[in-house]
Amino acid sequence: MNFVLLIIITYTLTLVHASPTMVHKIRRPSVPARYNPYPCQRNNDNNAYRKFLKKHILQEPFTSRTRWDEWESYLKRNGLCNRSRQSFIKKKDKRHVKEICKGSGLHLYDNLCISTKTMVVYDIRVRDSRSCKIESLNNDRKYVIVACDKVENRCLPVHFQEYRNQRPDRNAQRCGLHP
Repeated sequence: MNFVLLIIITYTLTLVHASPTMVHKIRRPSVPARYNPYPCQRNNDNNAYRKFLKKHILQEPFTSRTRWDEWESYLKRNGLCNRSRQSFIKKKDKRHVKEICKGSGLHLYDNLCISTKTMVVYDIRVRDSRSCKIESLNNDRKYVIVACDKVENRCLPVHFQEYRNQRPDRNAQRCGLHP
């Protein structure tokens, strides 16, 4: 019993006193096991990047003043009503998002990388997937977090991770620059 308690205390102290560069390498239990343990590892889905673009990069010019019915039409046209929460980035920032996986982003944990600069992100909540009615629409400047996988021999974003006020650790390894 005392031995188990000693192990738990030692582990806890290791986590509490670990350096920031050590902490970001710890596997987070909240991340589903289907993700790669490191950025830029092979993804078996050759369409993963195209799916990411369809789900998260706006193909039309939207602003914070765009009417909700125009957003609803966009979601319907692109078959995106089935997700209760949507996050989009303007098409003009597509290159910046792609660059997160090619050296401008910093490793967060697992295959997730965070941008070093903020971008405008539109967050939409859909109330009803059948009617595609929007419940809320917000846009904020945030750091962008994406999962980076190797698709057709290129390290590309394949998943948009929810932002929870994380900040880039300037001591972390750059994404796309390690094996």
